[in-house]
Amino acid sequence: MPYFSFSIKENLNSNKFGDVKQNITYYSKNTKLWKLLHLKKMKSIIKFIQFEKRIKISNLEKNILFCVPPSIGLGDAIEYGLAINSIKKNGIIK
Repeated sequence: MPYFSFSIKENLNSNKFGDVKQNITYYSKNTKLWKLLHLKKMKSIIKFIQFEKRIKISNLEKNILFCVPPSIGLGDAIEYGLAINSIKKNGIIK
């Protein structure tokens, strides 16, 4: 799975990927988006696209930061909450 960043020269409105605004750097691991951005017809609107280096974490200790999407539904919120609560109960992290 590619981990990449990209920026575009003009706004892109896609049903699959939502609104992508110009001159903003986006980070993604979406393989379908990666393939879409590499189409020849997309080359003219891409400002840059590059692979990002993955940083390996060797010492996690007992702290972790959970990042959730900015707009989640009630079902997603319940699932995230249950997952985080389960991890806390197991004593894996604080």
